[in-house]
Amino acid sequence: MVARRLVVSLALALVGMTVPAAASYAVTPSDLYVATAANGGDDTHDCSQVDPCATVQHAVDLAAAAGTTIHIGAGSFSGEIQPGAKSVAFEGVSTDETTLTTPEDSVDGFVLGVTTGTTTLTKVTVQGGLLMDVWVSGDATFTADDVVLAQAGCGLVVVGGAADLTDSTVEDGGPGCLDIPTPPGNIVVTGGQVSVVRTQVLKPAEGVAGVAVTGGAFSADQTYFDNSAHDPDTDNSPAIRVQGGAATISRSTVHHFQSGVITAGGTTSITDSTFDGNVVGVTSESGSATVVRSTIQGGLASVQGEGGELGVAGSLLGAASIRNCAGTITDLGYNLASTAADTDPGCSFTQTTSHDGVTGLNLDSGLADRGGPVPTVAVLWPSAAADTIPVGATYGDDGSPLCPGSNDTDLRGVDRAAGGACDAGSMEMARTATTIDALARIKPHKDLDLDVTISVPQVDLGLDAPNGTVTLRDGDDVVCADVPVVGVGARCTVSNVAAGKHRFSAHFSPTVGSTLHPSTSKRAIVLVGTAPVIKGPHKVRLEVGRKVSITLSTSGSPTPALRKVGGHLPRGLSLHRHDGQITISGRPKPSAVGRHRLRVRATNLMGQDAHRLTLVVRRR
Repeated sequence: MVARRLVVSLALALVGMTVPAAASYAVTPSDLYVATAANGGDDTHDCSQVDPCATVQHAVDLAAAAGTTIHIGAGSFSGEIQPGAKSVAFEGVSTDETTLTTPEDSVDGFVLGVTTGTTTLTKVTVQGGLLMDVWVSGDATFTADDVVLAQAGCGLVVVGGAADLTDSTVEDGGPGCLDIPTPPGNIVVTGGQVSVVRTQVLKPAEGVAGVAVTGGAFSADQTYFDNSAHDPDTDNSPAIRVQGGAATISRSTVHHFQSGVITAGGTTSITDSTFDGNVVGVTSESGSATVVRSTIQGGLASVQGEGGELGVAGSLLGAASIRNCAGTITDLGYNLASTAADTDPGCSFTQTTSHDGVTGLNLDSGLADRGGPVPTVAVLWPSAAADTIPVGATYGDDGSPLCPGSNDTDLRGVDRAAGGACDAGSMEMARTATTIDALARIKPHKDLDLDVTISVPQVDLGLDAPNGTVTLRDGDDVVCADVPVVGVGARCTVSNVAAGKHRFSAHFSPTVGSTLHPSTSKRAIVLVGTAPVIKGPHKVRLEVGRKVSITLSTSGSPTPALRKVGGHLPRGLSLHRHDGQITISGRPKPSAVGRHRLRVRATNLMGQDAHRLTLVVRRR
């Protein structure tokens, strides 16, 4: 329609005829609008905010080659959407209010097909694709943020290009993509690159994988794979099945599948992830899989090697009902496994840093919200897993870092090496900071309040409150033991504090079952005493040969040190110091006649005082 109008306009212009102004949608604006018919949408409109279109594809047809945002109103919109070479952004009202569906007469069986250019999708639910909700191929780039892909044969299929999902959900998968020669999945990757971040992959159809990878590269970070809607004992759905290409699973949680991750070709890397309630956590049938700093518990077995390479490092294997390790695994160090059953032969660890039959892992019995975007099986205080991996530890032939000590986090985003070393497993007990506040100076034998504050530096992640007790010391001496933390603090009152310099410290001990590390404050220095004051004469007249004794004394606590810091004594006199006093005594000699000026200073930890004394020696 637009093309015909442009041709007619050009022809009329050539013969000098006056042409009526073209419809406003012939000049493509950067923002177009789509609404249901009930809300004023009509494809005879120009897709402006005042006169919206009725179908998304019509707005696409009017969009510029790049830079157009199509705002989709509340309601359900049916149609196959193909941006073609245009780079378009689609923005709905919310995933609850804006829905894109495939028409009953769909030719290709998808709702959105992206084959080139860049397509962005936000605040929209896409559902009901006969074969798939979103198809990405060629050199296209597809980016989705706050999107739901649901109730299709496959939610997302990528055969080329790149697709990124953030803060989204892919759920309720159907029987699969019938025309795709690959095992079905909520997400299918046969080529290109796919990345999902803080996304949920839920409820694939029975026998359908959450993610099926046969080529290209797939990565998931802080993503939750859950199949609680089905019985894992009868539903053979895996969360992720890798038959080719490469899959990288980091800081994610896999729950209630028959198989958590199956590698049957290609390579799989799993780091900082939690597997709970799966019949088997990680299986390697062929290809290679590596499990690093992850926690696997529940089901019949934690890990099993069935012909493929399976290496495990820095991981926790706990509470499997039959055995933790089945088949052959490669121990890469710092693994801890509990005894699954009386008949469990153990994992046959080969590294001295790994241990079977560990009884003190102290793990959550199941998934729980421990902060961050995904639930996890927490390491609870105290645990044998705490600080078991020293900073700088590595694994594998290439010496990959296992505990770098910085720029590394667990699956919640908690900084690793919180306690000075890394915890084994997917979850690091969070760092705490203990500070102590007290008056810097007090008088002797008074009461002193020591106020302790416990903070969790990454509290924005929704971590535990600092429950526990505080023990305070003055040097090595305990002054208050096991003071309960109330809110985020505790108070200790020390009575009758003796004069001197006191170095107080506070140690926080988390409650049993906490997910926080203990911590000790820096020392708080408290000076107890009074400042020195020197008492005595400022001028004394002396006679040659006459015996004399002059005393200068000090007050203050602790007892000040009193000494001469300037001037010279007359000949025949001497100075003695004892218990905060100075005594000048003797008989001045004739050569001492004259005026002698002395300076004396008293010092203790509370301060100092100065005194000037003039001695005038005369002849008889």
